[in-house]
Amino acid sequence: MTLRQFIACLLTWVYFVGCSDAQEDPRTAWLQSTLVEDNYPYALRSPDLVAGKFRKMAAGPYNFFRGTMLQFTRDMVERPGWFPTRFGTPEAAQVVVIGDPHYENVGTYRAADGALVLDFNDFDAASVGPFHLDVRRMALSAYIAMVQVEEWRYEQSIAQSSTYTPLTTEADRLDWSASVAFSYATEIGRLQQGGEPLRIRSKSGYGVIIDDIMRRALRDGEAREELSDYTLLLDDERRRFTLGDIEPGENGIIGDRLTEASAADIHWLREAWPELRNTLARPDSIPAAFLAIKDISQRFGAGVSSYPLQRFYVLVEGPTPDAGDDVLLEVKEAGNPTIIPGLKYYPYPRFASNAERVVFYQRELQETAGNDPLLGWLDGSGARSEDFGQVTKSSLGYRVRDRTKYQKGMDVSRLAEKLEASDWTLADFSVFVAVTGRLLASRHAVASVAGTLNDPLTTIHAAIDGRNDLFRDEARRFVAHYGPLVVEDYRRFSRLLDRHGPLLGIRSGLRTRDRL
Repeated sequence: MTLRQFIACLLTWVYFVGCSDAQEDPRTAWLQSTLVEDNYPYALRSPDLVAGKFRKMAAGPYNFFRGTMLQFTRDMVERPGWFPTRFGTPEAAQVVVIGDPHYENVGTYRAADGALVLDFNDFDAASVGPFHLDVRRMALSAYIAMVQVEEWRYEQSIAQSSTYTPLTTEADRLDWSASVAFSYATEIGRLQQGGEPLRIRSKSGYGVIIDDIMRRALRDGEAREELSDYTLLLDDERRRFTLGDIEPGENGIIGDRLTEASAADIHWLREAWPELRNTLARPDSIPAAFLAIKDISQRFGAGVSSYPLQRFYVLVEGPTPDAGDDVLLEVKEAGNPTIIPGLKYYPYPRFASNAERVVFYQRELQETAGNDPLLGWLDGSGARSEDFGQVTKSSLGYRVRDRTKYQKGMDVSRLAEKLEASDWTLADFSVFVAVTGRLLASRHAVASVAGTLNDPLTTIHAAIDGRNDLFRDEARRFVAHYGPLVVEDYRRFSRLLDRHGPLLGIRSGLRTRDRL
């Protein structure tokens, strides 16, 4: 079956008829059981949000890819996803990793020095692990992003009754995946020779896609769009959150919604809030009055994997009592890191909560700890008690970050639209792919913490050992092996939702062992 036939079959099945028999194969059963296991604690608390997460994952291959990080890690040590590496060493399995690097986890910040920078922006899965799995995840994202582009274009052709002509080939997608790995290896070599870690700025030769992200971030950030989108200035010059749907949802998926936080959550946040300042990278640079709470709301609709997690928006005073410079902060529940089955973990920093872990590794992995000067965390032990399986609020914690429109992420749907309109070309995407491979290498190279075995740059350089072409070719073979499996899993997942309902058969009122 050609790629075009496969996509056509996939889309026809998703929307109308189906192109395989109705019997569940072992992979389908595995997919259901692991997704149930991973999401069961959240379904106990918020079944509607877990159902919304699953609907969001079913919206396209890239969303499915984003929502199945835990399935990816299982596959990396188990068949059919397992694929051997020539570049694994005990030392190279113990470096600080982002955990879930992919294109929609790349975005902008306005750093403490005022510079607009582009960096990785999601560290929920950050921990210590094998460097090559980060590279594979990033390479896979190039492949799945372009599968998503082809699906979107196919849907558009149906809607417009036009002829669908593929923009890319399977070889193209595999070449982009290989480019991630080759750029990564090349950057490691450059850094080992004394080069400076990559610093990405607007209009500095990093291509039109990065320039577009940064242009829009600068425009919306300077306009303080976060205040106009989420708050309302009252007659007495006080600012309050605008409750309701900021962006409408569809198909049971919340777009962007603010609601009134519960009295219990408001009480907990106000009680825990004074400790936030002590968790900032430079507490003395932020006056206590700056963080004075003006309003609190709960937010729904963001993320894919994190869609069911608790999020609060907290409006604080900012640099002056003037309502025009109020600051919006996001308080987000932090889950457990991704643990790779069978990997021996040597001692490394232990954290009081997952939120502390996320903040610690973000500061280690980003260009500077000042990318977000308002990055900190709150202990979750005072949050309201709920039946949350084996996970306690205190172990989760809540990460706090600045919520400004200077933060703008890569968007695969925008990529599809820009390519279709010929505003961007495939050559532009090639530039972006190469830059992100370099970015991942630079971030791995600078992150070093007590307890890991060696200097990360020296360790990774020794593992690759100048075999850049072999490293590239292995990544290409891996994605050729695993990429189509992810796309087929997306089809399996859609079929599971049709058969078992929006929660994949989870019966949320039962104990964990009775979850199905």
